[in-house]
Order: sequence, then structure tokens, then C-alpha cells
Amino acid sequence: MLPRICIKFKLKYVASAVLALLTLEYFGAFTHMFEADFEQTFSYPLEGDILSYVYQLRHGQRPAVEPMNGYNYSYITDCQHKCREDDRMIAPRLVFIVKSAMEHFDRRVAIRKSWGWEKRFSDVKIRTVFVLGRPAVPNRRLQSLIDLEYANY
Repeated sequence: MLPRICIKFKLKYVASAVLALLTLEYFGAFTHMFEADFEQTFSYPLEGDILSYVYQLRHGQRPAVEPMNGYNYSYITDCQHKCREDDRMIAPRLVFIVKSAMEHFDRRVAIRKSWGWEKRFSDVKIRTVFVLGRPAVPNRRLQSLIDLEYANY
């Protein structure tokens, strides 16, 4: 009889301990114990004098640290007219580059009429450029509508 009481007694403690450990795990107590200190250990891949890297890129030089997100995309159209005003080059203060699907004409119009409105401030040159992907199967009708939109804006 005594051994059976001892087994039930031990089983109750073991079950309580397991339940307590699972509760602590659920609330992240063990995760927090093994976390690294952000201030001491965080390292962004691109550390250094960012302004000098940008200067080097703008002037055709090879920066000391290569850009992380290089691109080699081909474009159907370029938007050089967005950086022109009265046939002279300008440097916009803010450029919104918005990713959009080709068929989302109404969404692009909504953006142009709201936060992407280029004439919002008279003293700040704002430009909005939409980057559209290409469909897997070319759609000439859709592309002609895109070309018309490009001509309008």
C-alpha cells in the first residue's frame, strides 16, 4: 500500500513540474533567458559611413562596401521625364517608388489622387513612379492600356 501512495505522490509532483515547465515555455521564459543583448550584439550587414558609399555610387566609383540589393532588371520604359521640368533636369526631394500589378489601374489612380499626388506641396518636388511587373504570358491589350497610362502621367 505504501509504495502505491508514493507513486501517486511522485506522479503528482512530476506532472506539476511538467505543467509548470510547459507554462514557462509558452510564455517565453526560456526564450528570454537565451536572448542576446541587442545593443551589444546587433550588427547590420551594411555598417560604415553610408554617405560616403552613396557619394561613391553617384559618382560612378566602386564603393568600399558593395550594395546588398543589386539589380539587373530590364525596363520597357524609363521615367526620365519625371526628373525634368521645363526641359531641364531637376532633383526631386521625394520619390515614391510604388510596386503595382499591371491590371491595378484604379489603385494607381487612387494613389495619384491621395498620398502620391505630386503637386501636394508647391515648394517640395515630389515624384511618384510605379514599377510594374511583366506577366508570364504577354497581354497586348493590357500593355497598350499601360502605354496609354504612361503617356498620360
